[in-house]
Amino acid sequence: MATIAMDHYHAWMRDAHALEKQALTLIDAKISRLGEDYPEVTARLRQHYSETEGQIEKLQSLMDRHDTSGSVFKDVTARVMGVTHALGSMMSSDEVAKDGLLSYGFEQTEIASYLCLITAARVCGDEAAIPVYESILAEEQDMADWLRDHLPDLIQQFLMTADAEAGGDDVRMGSSALR
Repeated sequence: MATIAMDHYHAWMRDAHALEKQALTLIDAKISRLGEDYPEVTARLRQHYSETEGQIEKLQSLMDRHDTSGSVFKDVTARVMGVTHALGSMMSSDEVAKDGLLSYGFEQTEIASYLCLITAARVCGDEAAIPVYESILAEEQDMADWLRDHLPDLIQQFLMTADAEAGGDDVRMGSSALR
């Protein structure tokens, strides 16, 4: 028998599935644009891309177990949003900085999604799904932590590169340009 709680739980599974598909689009765009300029970030994004592919498979397996299919509309909308985000960032001169900020925020959204799914799985009696959501949550938290820890270095590298390319003064902390 279907309940309102179960209907919401299934909808949130579909939302998480669409969110992960959006993540693939965003990560792919970032990898292609960052390339060799930010090798540490590119390497971490490649790792997270692989994790995200696995997350999609895990979510699909859970949805199959519940006879719930992904929402084509949500998947397409999420991918369009991902492309729109990527195009919007590309239009700005501080694309790398904006991508770092937006990526950190996106990870927080994913974290919140899995926290909700864990709670919904408990309420709906889907105990078998909880370890799956917890493993995905851990990957998302690791990525968010990595971004938080590396964002200052990314911003510093971006600013120093932008300044050097423009032939400007040294912007490093302690330089006469900041005193």
